[in-house]
Amino acid sequence: MSGPLSHRLMGAALGVLAALFTPAAPAAPRTPGDDAELLQQLPTRLGDAPPQRARLQAPRADPTRLPLALALAREALERARTRGDPSELGPAQAALAPWWGLAAPPPPVRLLRATLRQNQHDFSAALADLDALADAPAGATPPVPLAVRAQAEWTRATLHQVLGNWAQARTGCERLAAGVDQALGPATAWTGQVCLAELDSLQGRDPQAAQRTLASIARRAAGSGLDTAWLALVRAELAARLGSAEAGPLFREATAGSPGVYALAAHADWLLDQRREREVLRLLADRAEADALLLRLALAQQRLGDPAAAASIAQLQARFDAARLRQDNSHARELSRFELELRGRASVALELALGQWQLQKEPADALAVLRAAQAAGRPEAAAPVRAWARTQGFVDRRWPSERPRPGVGS
Repeated sequence: MSGPLSHRLMGAALGVLAALFTPAAPAAPRTPGDDAELLQQLPTRLGDAPPQRARLQAPRADPTRLPLALALAREALERARTRGDPSELGPAQAALAPWWGLAAPPPPVRLLRATLRQNQHDFSAALADLDALADAPAGATPPVPLAVRAQAEWTRATLHQVLGNWAQARTGCERLAAGVDQALGPATAWTGQVCLAELDSLQGRDPQAAQRTLASIARRAAGSGLDTAWLALVRAELAARLGSAEAGPLFREATAGSPGVYALAAHADWLLDQRREREVLRLLADRAEADALLLRLALAQQRLGDPAAAASIAQLQARFDAARLRQDNSHARELSRFELELRGRASVALELALGQWQLQKEPADALAVLRAAQAAGRPEAAAPVRAWARTQGFVDRRWPSERPRPGVGS
């Protein structure tokens, strides 16, 4: 089980410099000149590994196999991002197994290892890997390619933002925005500028000005290679926090292509807040394999009185139970919402949300605490979140008032 958070981070790790791990193009089609020519060795029995996987099973960290291992790991991570399937993290780690335990693995391996570790919520180990890459001296052994260094800087800044370490996140974004990696093209500097504008909005530095800055970047960075869907998502989330009607078209832009789970969940959340449940059903049709999306689907179904809600809720309960047996706590924010809105257990939801708040400081984490505290009739429980917001200058129009709802507190 994995919530949308990990998919936001995975998008940062995979989206900006995706070509770094793209496998070589396949050879052109060819017609054999001899009927006896062997084109491919098939498995001799059911279950045999294909040749490329068999090569990866060797225990040695053979440098000649590294490009294949990187390609397989990245493909698995991309499937995990788009499908919301945490089981894909296992094959990704397995592909990197020969190098996984090394203190200083090849830089591309270290970057993907950091991505996997943060998705497993091993944040300290992920940051250690990212620090080693982003801060590597010029003569480091092994040398860190410029593209890997820039990607590590960006992924580290994103992780610091999720953890609420906004000063550290700003430092990384400033380094990217300064264009220190000009050899990589303008998209890297634009990415840093988007990151800085988003941080400005989070830290109360005139969110409306940040909104205008992001709109300007969208116009000026056209054709630069900047991920336009990601930029639309950043703008949509800011508009949602400000209560702006611009959120709708921006969310549609962010989810128009082949969106990942994080983008779809964010769009669905906005639609649910607008009481547009039928649009949630259309948005998430055939995407219920991801737990975070099944949760939003169940919320829409329940509000509409759809008989399918019972089956969706039962399926979610089974998935949460399985995660608990695995001692997987990475889904606390989603479980909190499940307990609050689908099971009506506000006190349980509040405890889960408060536990999540100790780990992460995203706007959605704050909102989960505030809504659960209000529903439980314990507004004082959200005092740490409100104090944090005052200190940071954070503003979110979606926040409920500090007054408890009457007749709640279960």
